[in-house]
Amino acid sequence: MRQRSDFIEYNQAVALYLKRETKKLAAMMSKGVLAHSERTLIKARLLNLEGKVAEAEELLKSHTPTSKYLKAQKNNVLSSIYDKLSRYQSAAVCNQKAINLYHELSDNEGLFVSYLNLSINYSRLSLEELFEYNWKKAKKFVVTKENQNSLIRAKVSYLAKLGKFEEALVIIQHITKSEEDYNNKATFLNLEADILVRLKRFNEALEIYQNLARTNKSLTRFRIAYEYQVTLALKGQSKLKKLPPDFPRESEYFHLWNTLICLQDGDPEQAHLSWLELVRINPDKYLAEFRYKDIGDFNSHFSQYYQFLKSKISDISLNPFKQGSATYKFVHILKHSQTPLRKELIIEQIWDIPYSPDFDARFYKVVERVKKNSKITVIMRNSTYQIQSKGPNYL
Repeated sequence: MRQRSDFIEYNQAVALYLKRETKKLAAMMSKGVLAHSERTLIKARLLNLEGKVAEAEELLKSHTPTSKYLKAQKNNVLSSIYDKLSRYQSAAVCNQKAINLYHELSDNEGLFVSYLNLSINYSRLSLEELFEYNWKKAKKFVVTKENQNSLIRAKVSYLAKLGKFEEALVIIQHITKSEEDYNNKATFLNLEADILVRLKRFNEALEIYQNLARTNKSLTRFRIAYEYQVTLALKGQSKLKKLPPDFPRESEYFHLWNTLICLQDGDPEQAHLSWLELVRINPDKYLAEFRYKDIGDFNSHFSQYYQFLKSKISDISLNPFKQGSATYKFVHILKHSQTPLRKELIIEQIWDIPYSPDFDARFYKVVERVKKNSKITVIMRNSTYQIQSKGPNYL
């Protein structure tokens, strides 16, 4: 039975991939020193890195290595792909398959990686006992300082999910603030910045995000792009930047970002549809109505910016207009909306018709009547409408 040590060139290629030394990796692959299965696994890793997750998944699903070691490696790569797609149950299944194979091979290095990744899968699925069980299993196979750091990172992520941000920050900064060098810096720094945002320490978080956004080419770059832009908007209490056109639509962070943009633009219907994709992808993390399951996520980037958007709309407890009138409906609609709304949506709800520009003039007259005949301020911002009370009569 061939062991890890028998795949010298392949393991060298994986090491180059993990260090993101893509030029050296390309040169190695061009020499033809890798077997077909080995090349396929490396190609799938590179596709995943480029964000081409569907291609990477299809490539691996259509390929069956003959050796147990490469089969285990295939499951490790698939788990990474499914993790990126937020398909944590599928990722967990792949890691368990890899564990079974590594046990047959007595491969302690593979067992550490797979148990660690499995614990992270269960953490993201909010399965505390399974997280603890597999984390302790991984701990038994710790050999290097990097192993220990990776184990610490998994624990820090879990503490943050529980809302223990101060404790998590102290632990992660023992690594990030140390003068000792360590691998996989982008992932550690990203985690530190995420915790700082949850503690509302935006300046410190932005300093990290700015450096990561300029230099990072890792699998976490899409998460970093999303978190960086939301942190900028939170710090400046400003409008969130639009999604880049090349942002992968299958990413969890695409749906988070898109939901916030829809809410910001006054389109709650599309925001709900976008959020429901997250609920469908990971019902163990996301709940209906823009809610999270875990207490630690109540201070997430999304939750904080969502609360900021809601804060722009003051509740008005009384409606001074005749019930059933267009002015009454205008106030009622915006009073009960959780976000500003676009003119087109308000027109459709007031007159119960598909939007038509023919109703624009009538709409503007309604706005003017509300302004002149009540203590309600109508605010137009970013092509959306919201209302606030001018005084205590309506609070």
